[in-house]
Amino acid sequence: MRTMSPKPVRPVRDQIVDVALQRIGDASLDDLFKALTPESLAADAPWAASTVRYQFGRHGGRSEDRGRLSFRRRDLALAMLESAVDDAIESSEAVAASYAAAVHQPTVDGPFDSIASAIADNLAAFTPGATDDDIAPRERMYHLALAVCDVDSETARMLRRSRAAQLAGYAPVYEAFMVSTGRRIRPGRSMDDLCAAVSALLDGHLMRLRFDPQASADWIGEAFLAVFLSFTEPADQAPHER
Repeated sequence: MRTMSPKPVRPVRDQIVDVALQRIGDASLDDLFKALTPESLAADAPWAASTVRYQFGRHGGRSEDRGRLSFRRRDLALAMLESAVDDAIESSEAVAASYAAAVHQPTVDGPFDSIASAIADNLAAFTPGATDDDIAPRERMYHLALAVCDVDSETARMLRRSRAAQLAGYAPVYEAFMVSTGRRIRPGRSMDDLCAAVSALLDGHLMRLRFDPQASADWIGEAFLAVFLSFTEPADQAPHER
C-alpha cells in the first residue's frame, strides 16, 4: 500500500501572511478607517472633537448611547466617498467637454488625432505632481471603496451611480465622433458598450500611473482607435455587407 507523504508545513511567516490577508479580506469600511477619530480630525482644525461626534454620531437612539455622542466612522467614510464620487462626476463632465471640443475642432490630421490628443492630455493630469490640483485623496478614497464594495451594498451603489453618470456624459462625445468619422455602432453593440470599453481601457492605464508615474501613454491613441473601430462600422455600409 502506497503511503502519502505528509504535506509540508508552511513557514510561520507565510502562515501569518495568510491570516493577515484573511483579515483584510473581511475588513469593512469601519476597519479601514480606524485611524480617523474625532480627536485626530480635530487636532489641526478649528472645531472640537465633540463637534465631529455630533456631525457623525448617534444621538440618543439606543439606551446605551444616551447621554453621549457615539462616533459613527462608517457614516463619515460614506460621506467621504460621496464627496469623492461627486467630484469625479464633476471632473468627468469637464473632461467630456474637452473631448467634445476636440471632436468639433479637428487638427489637420483629422478628428481621431484631435480626440486622441485630448485623451492623452487628460491622462497626464493623473500623473502625481503633474498639476497643482491634487487628486490623490479622491483617488485613494475611490480605491478604498473598491476594496470593500463586494461586501458593502451601499458603497457598491455609490460607485455604480458615479460610473453611470460618467459614462452617460461621454456618450454624446462618441456620438459626435462617429458623425465626424462617418461611422455608426455596429449590430450587436450599443453606445453603452462602447463607453464602457473605452472607460475600462483608460481605467487600466490610470491604475498603472498610481505605481508607475513614468509609464508611457504613447499607445493610448492606437488602443482607443482599435476599440472604436471594433464597436463601429462605416455608416454608408449596406445591410447585406454586414
